[in-house]
Formats: sequence, structure tokens, C-alpha cells
Amino acid sequence: YLIKRLVAVPGDKLVVDATGVWVNDVLVKDSFDNRYPVKSYNLSIIPEGYYYFVGDNINPRETYDSRYIGLKSLEDLVGVVVLKISNTTCGLD
Repeated sequence: YLIKRLVAVPGDKLVVDATGVWVNDVLVKDSFDNRYPVKSYNLSIIPEGYYYFVGDNINPRETYDSRYIGLKSLEDLVGVVVLKISNTTCGLD
């Protein structure tokens, strides 16, 4: 299983290009490393039943998020994270 950040839901406007991931004209993920190809999207609306996820890695092949594998359907979703502990919270910088 993969845990990713949900950034666009059905009805959202999505643009993905070399500058980053834009949802409803708001930048939600900064620009990407030019060494790695990014699956570009210019959708007026995310289709019903589909979702767009991002991870934290710049290289989409290491993060396996929607920049590389595309939109995911509702049937692909398994669960919801109910607790997140960051490394700064634990003092594990």
C-alpha cells in the first residue's frame, strides 16, 4: 500500500506542468526536478470518481504518486490515515 497526500478531488481544476501542481489556480506542490519526466495534466475538472495524489519526493518514480501513475479511482482507495507523526515531532531530524 502507498500513503499519499490527496490534493484534488472530483470537480477540482487541475494543472500539472514543470512549475508544479496547481489545483483551482493555487500552487499545492512546487516545481519538479527537470531530470525526471512528469505526467502533465491540464484538466478543466477532475472527473467524478477520480482523485489526484502527491508524495513528498521530487523524483516521481521514487514516490509513485499521481504525477507518475495518474489519477486514481475511488475503487483504488483503501483507507484513511488517522494519525501522522512527523520526524520533527519525534526529534528525529
